[in-house]
Amino acid sequence: MNPRRVLVLGATGSFGRAMAAELRSLGWPVRALIRDPDRLLTGPMALPGLEVAAGDALDPVAVDAAAEGCAAIVHAVSLPYPQWPSVMPRVTDNVIAAAARRSAVVLFPGNVYGFGRQTGKPLTEKAPMRPDTRKGALRVALEDRLAEAARQRSLKAVILRAGDFFGPTVRNGLVDRIFGNAARGKPIKVLGRTDVVHQWAYVPDLARVGADLLAMADLLEPVEIVHFRGHVADPHARFLGRIAALAGRPGLRVRRINWRAIQMLALFRPMARELLELRYLFDDAVVLDDPRRRDLLPTFTPTPLDDAIRQTLTSYRREYVPRRLQEVVD
Repeated sequence: MNPRRVLVLGATGSFGRAMAAELRSLGWPVRALIRDPDRLLTGPMALPGLEVAAGDALDPVAVDAAAEGCAAIVHAVSLPYPQWPSVMPRVTDNVIAAAARRSAVVLFPGNVYGFGRQTGKPLTEKAPMRPDTRKGALRVALEDRLAEAARQRSLKAVILRAGDFFGPTVRNGLVDRIFGNAARGKPIKVLGRTDVVHQWAYVPDLARVGADLLAMADLLEPVEIVHFRGHVADPHARFLGRIAALAGRPGLRVRRINWRAIQMLALFRPMARELLELRYLFDDAVVLDDPRRRDLLPTFTPTPLDDAIRQTLTSYRREYVPRRLQEVVD
């Protein structure tokens, strides 16, 4: 498929920014809808070469106007957990309406929340969704919304699920305390057990898969669910050890964040309460397998883990912006 204009919502977030950068590097015209355009046009993480439209993804008129002339919409809007129930369904409905008017493809990044607690057995794209948390139920509902629209209306839905994100565009309170701390020689801080399996997705690789899927959209089913296996750390401690070693600090301490502290903070901080609901993801393994991805993109080769870690550390060294994980007291 020849490059066609793509609208990216959430272009300042981890996945959205990586998708915008990947599509731009491939020569695709990219339009980003964002409330504060300066966040994409200036600063150390600016993305020159994008067409930037000022507006809010909660505004159906703004989303529809931004989607004009676009063959695909990347729905990468990501918000703090407390805002999910009130915001994510509305944004998704806006995306569906805009895509249906143009027979566009919607690419939506999924996660593992909808599977609920698991035994560690790898989950294929055909595995049943059995959420046992509020956030898991919401993620399933969003995917179902997109799938139903693709079956009933003139659009395609591509749901690309992956594990925890890391990479040069990823900045959040959890990843900062792993990669950012290692880059500065501070103890690595993690939630949950380090002796169990944990799955990571290097976001530039995930964006490559997303761009490849958009490029072959004409060959896809109306609803395509694609998993991205990424890097499976078995155990998680091995992954953390590689980060320390590649940061030049092989003896760097790894400290587990105390769940009791989060429980105390949950009494008055909504984000802490939301995080407690996901504790099982940090103490047990939920692992994706990706046979559909292998069928569709058999020549895809992921970035070697050490290279992915080095590039992530380098991004922190270039300009580390301290971020506060509100649920945790240093």
